[in-house]
Amino acid sequence: MLRIQAKGLNDTISKMEKAPEKMQVSLSKNIHWSTMRVHREAVFLASGPIIKVRSGKTRAGINWEVDERNLVGRVGSKQIHMRQIEYGGRISAKPPRRFLTIPLDAAKTAAGVARGSIREFEGYFFRSKDGRLFYKEKGPSGRPLFRLKARVEQKPKHLFKKAMENSREDVKRESELAVKRTLSEIFG
Repeated sequence: MLRIQAKGLNDTISKMEKAPEKMQVSLSKNIHWSTMRVHREAVFLASGPIIKVRSGKTRAGINWEVDERNLVGRVGSKQIHMRQIEYGGRISAKPPRRFLTIPLDAAKTAAGVARGSIREFEGYFFRSKDGRLFYKEKGPSGRPLFRLKARVEQKPKHLFKKAMENSREDVKRESELAVKRTLSEIFG
């Protein structure tokens, strides 16, 4: 008669029953860490490398959240203009206005923000030989202050996509370590 004895089977079954709960806790912590890592990179990119800092509101509007139930992390912004920054697109003058007023260096502060609207400057409209429309300041210098255009095309900057790409290796490494640590805790 052949007799088979499985030593430690009950112990292994007990460990296997606890595995999903321990893995859920470990993965939840890892999703939090990974999401914060991508968020930190997005804030860094919005601090100069991709978006020039002016008031800091764009950078401050970048948020993160984690859905613990589905183990999903999200990094993004609810600011309307962030979609334009991420994907690019066309910006057009809104009626009744016919033109966008794009401030030139002479009308900007050191931070790159317009010192005021076109109405706050004394000047006149001027069309260049090639047909471009400008608003120049009154006086002997007559420096161009604003360029007037019906629409502009903004190139996509892919801030969030680049944040994810820049964080990918760190996130992958930490995720693999979290799974290995959890498995060694369970099956030690």
